[in-house]
Amino acid sequence: MQHTNQRSEEQERIPPGAGDYFVIQCRDSSWFYVSTVMARAIDRKLGRLFRPRWITFVDISGSRIRLRTDDITSLVQLTAEQRDQGRAFDRDRSQENRNDRDWDSPF
Repeated sequence: MQHTNQRSEEQERIPPGAGDYFVIQCRDSSWFYVSTVMARAIDRKLGRLFRPRWITFVDISGSRIRLRTDDITSLVQLTAEQRDQGRAFDRDRSQENRNDRDWDSPF
C-alpha cells in the first residue's frame, strides 16, 4: 500500500520553473524544494501524534530523498508572488544601501 501511495506522489511533482512550491529546511542548513502536493503529504506525516522516525519524499527535480523527521526544522511555502516581492525588496534594499554609503569614510 505504501509503495502505491509513493508512486502517486512522485507523479504529482512540478517542473522547477513553475509557480508555487515549498522548501523543506533541515538542521544541517540543507534544503529541498517540493511541490504543494508533496508538502501536504509531508505536513500530514509531521503533524501526527506519533510521527515516523524517517520520511521519504520526491523533490521537484525528481530526486528521492529520505530524512529523519527530527532533522526537519521548517516547511515554508514560496509562491511566485512571494518570490517576486522578495526580489523587489532585495533590489530596493540594495539601492538604499548604495545611496546611504558615506564615500568620505575610510571604512
